Amino acid sequence: MTQFSKDFLGDTLKKQLIAENKDFANLLNNYRAQELIFDFGQEEWDKISNQNFPDLPGGFMEVFEKGINIGNCGAVSKRMSYSYNNIDIVIGALPILRGTPGSPHGGHAWFEDYKYIYDTTLLLKINKCVKEKLGYKDEVILSWDTLLNDPFYFARREFVNDRSIKKW
Repeated sequence: MTQFSKDFLGDTLKKQLIAENKDFANLLNNYRAQELIFDFGQEEWDKISNQNFPDLPGGFMEVFEKGINIGNCGAVSKRMSYSYNNIDIVIGALPILRGTPGSPHGGHAWFEDYKYIYDTTLLLKINKCVKEKLGYKDEVILSWDTLLNDPFYFARREFVNDRSIKKW
């Protein structure tokens, strides 16, 4: 299991929302008990830590360790999506985030596959059957086909996953 320092900041917003909003906390607890919501697990952390990410000394993991994922959902979701196949990037809203850093009006972005939402702000993997109940609202969907036909997305995806490149 990936170990984080005591100074891990990537989940501070989730902890704050749980502490301040009992309805949200109860929903999360209920859906976790039903195994419909999961905190990012080993699979997600492995994908994050295995990406080539020369921008920061600690690689892509540093984004989460320093809390840079909070307020940067579009960029971080896109970046993490490079490690997955058959996903869509979704731009929309999540009202619980209204007034938080980077989301004054509740705007949000995430990526999803056929079964799960991957929320890089809340560090949650969410079964899509509870998407609407949690308040996720789609506005723009960048489909897998659209992403693969975008030369920048495709090139960047190839780069971050190229195991022959020495990690920084």
